[in-house]
Amino acid sequence: NFVIIPSADVAIVALSNATPAGIPETLTAEFADLVQFGEVREDWRKLYGDAFAGMSDPEGALVGKSPPADPAPAQPLSAYVGTYRNDYWGPATVAEKDGRLTVTLGPRPDTFELTHRDGDVFTFGFQTENAPPGTISAATFKGDALTLEYFDDDKMGTFTK
Repeated sequence: NFVIIPSADVAIVALSNATPAGIPETLTAEFADLVQFGEVREDWRKLYGDAFAGMSDPEGALVGKSPPADPAPAQPLSAYVGTYRNDYWGPATVAEKDGRLTVTLGPRPDTFELTHRDGDVFTFGFQTENAPPGTISAATFKGDALTLEYFDDDKMGTFTK
């Protein structure tokens, strides 16, 4: 975050590698108040804290929703196993081990355990700087396609076998 005040011939830059919480923005806003008015005139920490609060909410359409009381059964797990391709994200490999499914993707690679939810819908949870704690992604199988909800914001999260 940066603020430039040409009339005072001053500028401030605040950089952070932390979770978005409004701290750099608060610092630069308070600095600007002090330069221009000689005092901090707003509760910038609260204003920015409130503005950034939603960024720490878990992601996913299923967050906070209970699984169905009587879910439809999944197909035999072997029906889902294979490599699914996606031009944007690269391959996603679904594997079965000890009666459980996993999906692996990315250059690291990252592996997520899939939990059956209903029919051909599974879920996986994970946490990254963009997926706050409690994030749940649906993994929906439909024919030869696998759609990973978390990776589908721009409708680019469907992988094809």
